[in-house]
Amino acid sequence: MSSAVAWGGLSEFGGDASGADLTNVVDISCGGYACVARRTDGTAVAWGNSEDGGGCWNMGGDASDVDLVNIVDISCGTYTCVARRTDGTAMAWGDSGFGGDASGVDLTNVVDISCGGQACVARRTDGTAVAWGNSEGGGGDASGVDLINIVDISCGLYACVARRTDGTAVAWGDSTYGGDASSVDLTNIVDISCGGYACVARRTDGTAVAWGEFGGDASGVDLTNVVDISCGEFNCVARRTDGTAVAWGVNGGDALGVDLINIVDISCGTYTCVARRTDGTAVAWGDSAYGGDASGVDLTNVVDISCGGHACVARRTDGTAVAWGDSEWGGDATGVDLTNVVDISCGSHECVARYQITLAGISIETPDPPAGFPTAILIKIVVCVSVFLSATLVLYLYRRMKSKITRVLLPLTELSPIHPPTSSPPPVSSAPPTIQHCGLTHNCGEDKQGQDDHKHVGLNNKSLKTEHYTMV
Repeated sequence: MSSAVAWGGLSEFGGDASGADLTNVVDISCGGYACVARRTDGTAVAWGNSEDGGGCWNMGGDASDVDLVNIVDISCGTYTCVARRTDGTAMAWGDSGFGGDASGVDLTNVVDISCGGQACVARRTDGTAVAWGNSEGGGGDASGVDLINIVDISCGLYACVARRTDGTAVAWGDSTYGGDASSVDLTNIVDISCGGYACVARRTDGTAVAWGEFGGDASGVDLTNVVDISCGEFNCVARRTDGTAVAWGVNGGDALGVDLINIVDISCGTYTCVARRTDGTAVAWGDSAYGGDASGVDLTNVVDISCGGHACVARRTDGTAVAWGDSEWGGDATGVDLTNVVDISCGSHECVARYQITLAGISIETPDPPAGFPTAILIKIVVCVSVFLSATLVLYLYRRMKSKITRVLLPLTELSPIHPPTSSPPPVSSAPPTIQHCGLTHNCGEDKQGQDDHKHVGLNNKSLKTEHYTMV
C-alpha cells in the first residue's frame, strides 16, 4: 500500500495536498499549476490551482465537475489535465482555452494522451489522433495534419509531434517553437520529444534532428549513435550508445565542465538538467538557483531523477529522496518524510513523492491493476484472499495451541489408578490383636506376598513407596 506527499510552491500551485486523500496511490502527474494522483481502486484526485487568482481560470486543480472513476492513465500540462478510463473514454478539465474543454472532441477508444503547454492530444485504437486546446499557435488545431496510423505523440509548450507506423512524423502548432518541421527530415523516426520551444526526433540509424527555438538549433552538436533524448523548456540532451551525453540550448544547454560519461538516464526541467550514471551517482547543471547546482546534495546510489520548473528530486536505492533548487518551488523538502519513496514527479512549481506504507518493517505495496481490469472484481478478489488468509492463520494458531495443551495434559491421563488388594485378608485371630510394623519384626514372612502386591505404585516413571501394616 502506498501514499503520496507534495511540497513546494503555494497551496494553489500544487504544493499543498493536505485536502486531498493521497492513500493507495499508484501514479502521479504534475503540470504547471496542478497535480493528479491515481489510486488503486481506479479513482483519482486533483489538487492545485483552481483559479488564476482573479477567479477566472481553473488550471487543473479543481476536478469537482469530472467523474474520476475507473481511471488508468493521467496527464497534466501547463493549464490542463486529462484522465483516461478503462472503457477507453477520456475527460479533460482545467483552462478551457488551453485544453480544459473537450466537449466537442470525440474521446472514445483512447489509448494514449499527452498534454503540453496549451493543447492536448489523444491517440485512439484505430491509429487516429485528435487535438484540442489553443488553436492559435498552441497545437490545439490539427485540422491540416494527417493524423492516421499514429503510434506516439508528444506535446511541448507551443507545438505537438505525432509519429506514424511508417516511421514518418508530423508537427503542428506555433511555427517558431516547433510547429513547423518542414526544414528537417522526419523519416525513419523511432522517438520524439518536445520541450518548451523545440522538438527533437531520433531516427533508426541513431542520428537525431532538432527544430524550433531554444534547443531547436543543434547544428554544432554531434547527434550520432543517440539512444535517448530529453527536452526541457529551454534545453535538450541526447544520450549516446557509449554512455556519453551532449546538451544544447540555454539554461541547461551548456554542460561544459560536466563529466557526462557512463550516463544511463537524463531529465531536463525548465532551467536545469540532471544525468544519472551507471555507478549510481548523478550530476546537475544549468541555472544554479533552480537545480543547476547540486554541490551540497548527496547524489549517490541514485535510481531515479525528476526535474520540474524550479527544482529537482533524486530517489536513492534505500528509498530515501532528496530535493534541491528553489526553496519556495520544490527545492526545500525540510519537514517532508522522504523515506520508502517509490516514485517522484516534479511540476513547474511543486514536487510529489509516492512512498510505501510499512507495517512492522514490512513494506506493503499494492500492485497496479492491469489496464482495463474491472475494479469491482479486483476488490472482491482482495477481500476473498484476505478472508482466506485470516481463516488459515486462525486454524494454524488453533492447531498449535491444541498441540501444546495435549503435551501438557497427556502425562496426567497416563497415571495408573491405585486399586485395593485383590487377595483375601488374613484370618483374624481370636487373640487380642498385636500391631507389628513390617521390616521391624521377623514375624511377617507369612504376609510377604501380600506386601509385595502393594509395595510400589507406578507414578510417572517414579516409585511411590507405601507402608503396609498387618494384624497379628
